[in-house]
Amino acid sequence: MNVSDWTAFPISTQTFLRRLELSSLHPFCTKFADHWEEYYIPGIPRQGPLTSNVHDGPYEAFSTWFKAVVPPLAAMGELWLRLLASALAPLGIVLMLHLWLFPSQIMNNRERMAYRIHWICILTVASSVVLLTDTLYILEFGPHVGASSLTASTLLTVLLMTGRQQTRQQQTQQQQQTHQRYRRFTLTCTVGLVGLAAFLLYDPNDRLNNHYVTFGDPTDHVNIDEGLYYDTKNEFLHDIVTRYWSQSSSSSSTSTTTTTTTLPSSFSATITATTLPYEYPTSVATRWMPTGDARTGLPFLLHRTPTPTYTRVWLPVQSEENNDIDASSNNSNSNDDDDDDDDGIEEFVALDISFPMTGYDRTKPLYLVLHGLNGGSTEEYVQDFVHRQTSKPHDATVVVMVARGLMDTPVRGWHNFHGARWTDAHRAATVLRKAKSGAQSLIAVGYSMGAIILANMMIQAGKDAAVDAAISISGGLDMRQQQHFKRAQRLWQPILTKELRQTFLLGKWGERVRQKLSHDTFLYMLRATHITEIDESAVVHYNGFRDVVHYYRSMSALGDIPLDELMGKDPHNNTTMIAPQRKIQQLHKPLLVVHALDDPLITWRTVAANHGPMHPHNLTTRAGNGNLLLLLTRRGGHVGWPMGWVPQLHTWFWMNHVAASFGEAVHTANNEQKEFSATESNTDKASAEPS
Repeated sequence: MNVSDWTAFPISTQTFLRRLELSSLHPFCTKFADHWEEYYIPGIPRQGPLTSNVHDGPYEAFSTWFKAVVPPLAAMGELWLRLLASALAPLGIVLMLHLWLFPSQIMNNRERMAYRIHWICILTVASSVVLLTDTLYILEFGPHVGASSLTASTLLTVLLMTGRQQTRQQQTQQQQQTHQRYRRFTLTCTVGLVGLAAFLLYDPNDRLNNHYVTFGDPTDHVNIDEGLYYDTKNEFLHDIVTRYWSQSSSSSSTSTTTTTTTLPSSFSATITATTLPYEYPTSVATRWMPTGDARTGLPFLLHRTPTPTYTRVWLPVQSEENNDIDASSNNSNSNDDDDDDDDGIEEFVALDISFPMTGYDRTKPLYLVLHGLNGGSTEEYVQDFVHRQTSKPHDATVVVMVARGLMDTPVRGWHNFHGARWTDAHRAATVLRKAKSGAQSLIAVGYSMGAIILANMMIQAGKDAAVDAAISISGGLDMRQQQHFKRAQRLWQPILTKELRQTFLLGKWGERVRQKLSHDTFLYMLRATHITEIDESAVVHYNGFRDVVHYYRSMSALGDIPLDELMGKDPHNNTTMIAPQRKIQQLHKPLLVVHALDDPLITWRTVAANHGPMHPHNLTTRAGNGNLLLLLTRRGGHVGWPMGWVPQLHTWFWMNHVAASFGEAVHTANNEQKEFSATESNTDKASAEPS
């Protein structure tokens, strides 16, 4: 164990690091220092980018280039239109109205405006169609705003293209012909856009309720209320929520209906928050970010967070463990003979630990953080959480587990990162539990993919879960729902797929992936346009899952429950109960699932449903021994929840505050329960002694 970099730390920090019994120097560096040739395993390509040519001809190469480039560009253009539609539509209508009322003034002074008006009309009508048909805009505003906008923009377009023509007398014949072509083009586009809106609104399966008309994707219609759902009959959980969390010190005083919470000095801002730390009302949300798209993308463009100081240690993990929920019928992690080439090979994952300035404090919660897909300890929202919790007044210690193979960490064998492997996180939690103080609570926080893994770990480990509580932020409990989330597959996932493929699958493990996949499957991966296609091609075949449904079941906390039973679609079973043999019933520690109903990346249907066993009330009261909590917000996006008119002043305060305040509440409740048990035990002993 290399401790040369630890001598400058406070004694409490050095003691904690030694109790971990982990090396600060990667064991590969010492084990293979004098004979690096033994580091490489025969038959397994070296870590690095794809170097071989995989195309049989120029046609295959062009097809791959087209699929890899065009869909992300198209998705980016459509996404920006949807992000800006709420501003473009009203501004365009105002400008079109002005042009209709004062045509000669504008066109006589600016001939270019006579041409630009055609594009203004088209863009305004297109933005209005988005407001009327987009699921997230319907969730935010309802259909009336979009209907009014489309009616006004279409009417003004027709009036401008066919109405007052005084300026024609001052135009040459060539100019008149050009304008005539533009007018026909504009009217044709307008008719096409109105027809597209009608097509998107038509729902042949909704004759009785809305007369064949639906707004947005009917599968994503939300009929549940936002708020905190949990089982009030679970006395321990009820005490945590009502006594410790609702009156959390992180929320300042609870004597008034609103409180003022002062952020750390580096943020030098004061915000108004509600008394309850888990509320995210409209008054707190950033109002000029109208949908989950904006609340997801814009924070990453605007927010800047301090960079924490990490101390890295290396955690040994098994080369591979059987995480399959259906292992008896399928070996989920071995599909080729060469899969056994790295059996018994010890791999290592990085633990990046950040301590408060005063050193490790055993009276404060210890946090284990799981980051998002293709991320690490440098993800901005992770850095935000780390900075807040290691600063005063929290002074907590935070450990970020870097997933296997990410952040340029080496993997000798075949078994790279995939979302169904929960054992690495369980191993990290077990080591931290042994090293922490007995009175200290270990709280796990997961974001996005890390949240999915964390929830799965809590269910799979059951009573053996090494953490005292877990908070899953923008994750999911049933990832099978993602296969049918068409909006994300068209808008967000092409961009994410391009990044994931270039930096991870090809940039880091290119030759390994190439060797494990057939030629056709590898081409399918190169041409994948969304995450499900990446999973179908690369993840499933590389790791030996039967198909993508099998993979999604394996990574889901609710994956062992048949969909018909889980969604209440079984005609022979109308119960809202979840069977006692399901793995969710193994949950024995508090698991808080935080999700926004307008999440554009992971649909809210992965954590809840409008009816049946996955209705929030049924899921929290009839599953997980009452240890499951669902915190659903109407707004928030994906790991977003921006606050105030200037959201960069608050960064990711809300979601990280929810996680930290819940962790502190569990920590306080656990300690008081232990103190009460110790006092009661002493009283019993005293009464049993002879007088």
